[in-house]
Amino acid sequence: MDHNRLEQLGPSSFPRLPRLATVRLLANPLVHIFPFTFTDLNATETLVMGSRLVAAEVHEDTFRSLSGLNTLRLDNTSLSSLSRALLDGMPRLRHLTLHGHIPIIDFDTFTATPLLRSLTLSHCHLEGLSLDAFFGLRELRYLDLSYNQLTRLHPGTFDHLASLRELYLHHNLLTSLPPAIFVPLPAKLIQLHQNPWHCTCRLMQLMPTITNKVRQPGYARCTG
Repeated sequence: MDHNRLEQLGPSSFPRLPRLATVRLLANPLVHIFPFTFTDLNATETLVMGSRLVAAEVHEDTFRSLSGLNTLRLDNTSLSSLSRALLDGMPRLRHLTLHGHIPIIDFDTFTATPLLRSLTLSHCHLEGLSLDAFFGLRELRYLDLSYNQLTRLHPGTFDHLASLRELYLHHNLLTSLPPAIFVPLPAKLIQLHQNPWHCTCRLMQLMPTITNKVRQPGYARCTG
């Protein structure tokens, strides 16, 4: 159902389809997605929706009944914060992509989705991460926080990510980093370019073998 004119979705929008594996609603001008919209789609594994032109309003109970969901992508939404309540009811979720306007990630947000392998929150106007924002994500391999407005990171922000391989923080507003913030990570790639760094000794913690591994013209570099 991509590229249609759907503006809102509610509990009566879908018939009972117990075997429907994939729902695609991209490029629909969705303004409102009501609570319990997907009650009759509890076997659905992939849900993809959103429009670049319109931000969809979702509720705490919008996705609650999607107990079999593996992949969720919402291209444009507006939330005051991302909290656990929005993700409750999707215990099998492994891939989550959100774009839009989400300024804050609350503490313990992802304790409802402990099986997540990839988390993309780029282009979200993200300004802050609670200290325990990523608590419980021991299976996470891929984390993309690029193209946001992060100005600082708390010490220990990534301590719970025991399986992380790739971390993207480029195109934010970071000027410095807490000491040893990346030490607990088994990451093979960390992208930090296009941040307004204050070049001090603190940045010596960045390991050149994994940081900004793919170099491109125009990278800002500390030379002194």
